Amino acid sequence: MKKNYLLTLLVWYACLVSRLPVGAQPSDKQLLEDYLQKMRFSGQEKEFCYFHVVITPVPRPGSRQAKASFSGEPTEVKVIAGPHRLYYESTHLSIYRDEKDIFTVIHPQKRILHAASQSASATADTGPAESFLALQKHFLSDCVLKSSRDTLVEAKPWKVFRLVPHAKYQAQFPIREVVYYFNLSQKRIEKQVVYYHPSHGLLQQTIEYREFSFPFRGKVPRSARSYLLTDRNQLKRTYQQYRLEEGV
Repeated sequence: MKKNYLLTLLVWYACLVSRLPVGAQPSDKQLLEDYLQKMRFSGQEKEFCYFHVVITPVPRPGSRQAKASFSGEPTEVKVIAGPHRLYYESTHLSIYRDEKDIFTVIHPQKRILHAASQSASATADTGPAESFLALQKHFLSDCVLKSSRDTLVEAKPWKVFRLVPHAKYQAQFPIREVVYYFNLSQKRIEKQVVYYHPSHGLLQQTIEYREFSFPFRGKVPRSARSYLLTDRNQLKRTYQQYRLEEGV
């Protein structure tokens, strides 16, 4: 499930600024470029982004893979990302990572897996957030914006973009196309729908964007460890029924 959610978020950013088709209007290109500009990190140590989404998968009828892996129920995901830190929270799985530690919390099993983070050596210069964005930028070059159209939602102007990955990425990722719904009044994406190839267990997946803040002005925990442990390295009250497993 975690891999599926992260792949969806990757596609959200990556495809958003891909090449425009013949006949696209200059205003379309400017709209995408302006949105991208808001998500560029300046390199400041305390610069973070935050997003809160609700992901609703639609399992493919008759698929054994879908029956085993996807409940079809909506899942809330909240992410804070910045230099050397990535905090990912969802109903079933949470990940708290900084330059020293990585904690993976499996909520249904009440397990907390702890290991030393490799971010200090692997991503010391960019941090998890910028590494994530770099991967997205690489992916965007292999997406094509097929169409865009104007529409009204509750009397408010929206624009709908349809993007398709190139063949080589469709061979690597089971994504057939992605449709974005952009609120022109609020200058933000309201939702996206990811459509998968028949080989995938999902027919489609909808991602609703409840909140996106960049730069994030809210409270960011000082470390991954402080999310879960007290100053005496004991599990906080919320996690006292969980089992902490070291070196996993």
